Amino acid sequence: MTLPVLVPELSVSDIRRSLAFYCDVMGFAVRCEQPTKGFVCLEFGQAVLMLD
Repeated sequence: MTLPVLVPELSVSDIRRSLAFYCDVMGFAVRCEQPTKGFVCLEFGQAVLMLD
């Protein structure tokens, strides 16, 4: 798995709600997830975004 040069990591107050927004509305897909740590990595084409 290769990551782009810059990957934004956003701290969110409600990860499930943020995940629904980025996936359902913005079209991102889950690349990897660690639910016990409250972390998810999303991708859309070559764009990668992390939520925690």
